[in-house]
Amino acid sequence: MVFNLTLNTHSVELSYDYKNITKAEDNLGNVYKPQEWSGGEGGHHLEGELLFDELTSDSKNVKLFIDGINGETAEFEWELKRG
Repeated sequence: MVFNLTLNTHSVELSYDYKNITKAEDNLGNVYKPQEWSGGEGGHHLEGELLFDELTSDSKNVKLFIDGINGETAEFEWELKRG
């Protein structure tokens, strides 16, 4: 899995270890930790990719959690369509 992230703020410094504050979870309860973050750290504008291991083939949806930016947790969810 690859998530493209664009982070923009003028209220906090974005100096976090994104491999440690993010995780993905599928509907089967499998938790995935990122293997790589390409966007660096620091500043008020970041863009990069979070690279995770492949989802299991039975997954029907996936959630991405970003925990700790300015003391908040952001959660994003996608339904997977398999062809």
